[in-house]
Amino acid sequence: GSGGDRLGGSKMGFLDPGIVLKVVGAVDDLYKVQLSTNRFAYIHQEDVEFSPKSSHIVNTNNIGISNLEDRDRIRLSLPEKLPYAARTSLDPTTINVEVFGAMNNSNWITQYNELGIIDYLDVQQVESDVIRLVIKLKEKYCWGFTVGYEGNNLIVEVKHTPKNLSLGSLTIGLDAGHGGEAPGAVSTTGLRESDVNLSIVREIEKILKKKGARVVLSRTDDRSMTMTERKKIFRDGEIDLMVSIHNNAGGSPLVPMGASTYYKHITNRDLAATLLKHMLELDVPNYGLTGNFNFSLNMPTEYPNALVECLFLSSLPDEG
Repeated sequence: GSGGDRLGGSKMGFLDPGIVLKVVGAVDDLYKVQLSTNRFAYIHQEDVEFSPKSSHIVNTNNIGISNLEDRDRIRLSLPEKLPYAARTSLDPTTINVEVFGAMNNSNWITQYNELGIIDYLDVQQVESDVIRLVIKLKEKYCWGFTVGYEGNNLIVEVKHTPKNLSLGSLTIGLDAGHGGEAPGAVSTTGLRESDVNLSIVREIEKILKKKGARVVLSRTDDRSMTMTERKKIFRDGEIDLMVSIHNNAGGSPLVPMGASTYYKHITNRDLAATLLKHMLELDVPNYGLTGNFNFSLNMPTEYPNALVECLFLSSLPDEG
């Protein structure tokens, strides 16, 4: 989006390089781009290279779906790369991938073997130049998916539910927020959020390892780290889910403020809600469950994730 707050403009998702977009305007350091007749978005000008190619409507080709043992894979054949956006929905749990600048000519949707997590795939022409891949899952929870191009083939891969959901069989990603040149909030007594976050993460790591879990940490000491570096560590670590640990600031220093949790994608709501429920069992105030949160580490779709604001460092009752 063209708006913004301290977390930046609301993000639709990510795009592969080499996708042709039509620039129709500019706002500050953003280009306004036309995805389809009725859809627009904004992209940072620094991420754009101009090309003599022009965007136009193309016909889609055949679709294949297969089970790759730990994930199901959809391949949509296209004559060229087109912009896309993905979102999830509930009741039933569905992944919706919209492809812009496309007309549905996928007259063959071939399933090659028994699928693991995908129940069925449907293709809908939702606008004259927008198709939607409706990917209905067999189960309530989505354990992650990716969307991207291999050549001109749009590939959607949906992870299977882990065969064993006990902690001893899972890999958990833990992120200690802030660090290095970004200390975060500082309490009235001088506690730095980056230090508190890392201390909490280290305690959680001990508990999880005692239960047999494999743990991947984004940082293990007080260092500056970009969001890209953190996400790469978790992606390379092949984690099953991730929790980012923070502590909040704001409000009156004399008022107990409490705990809160945050998610971006609706299929991660239950994870954030469950974390908050158990934190409130510690008899701390409820500061709320926040959705559509624009934090960078909540954006990945490769694994379930949530952000936790444990308490308020700016609150003397919370700090105590």
